[in-house]
Amino acid sequence: MEFHEDNRLARHRILGYDQGGVRLEQAYYTSSMIVASFAAPRDWSPTAVAQLQPEHFESLLAMEPEVVILGTGARHIHPDPRLFVGLQQRGVGVEVMSTAAACRTYNVLLADGRRVVACLLQQQS
Repeated sequence: MEFHEDNRLARHRILGYDQGGVRLEQAYYTSSMIVASFAAPRDWSPTAVAQLQPEHFESLLAMEPEVVILGTGARHIHPDPRLFVGLQQRGVGVEVMSTAAACRTYNVLLADGRRVVACLLQQQS
């Protein structure tokens, strides 16, 4: 039996993260972004936890994720839990961690075949 690597989701895998940005298969992103296991990456307007509003997360419901991961930048910052009420009411899991940890966790869930969305804050200097 011959085995082949499944590369259908490879373009959505995070290949690297540093203080300057996030590298995916197709590009290096230097601004905040949303990356999903099932959709093209896109820019995200907030650059800090203090800028987050419930609408930033409620707009993700149309994507029908199982899990949303919020990467809060260089360090883990606890945002107001009310930001996630809309997601949680729909049964969507929410995890908050540093952006580096969020990138690693996203890749693990991606490899597991989960419908995961990572919202990654990249603070502008």
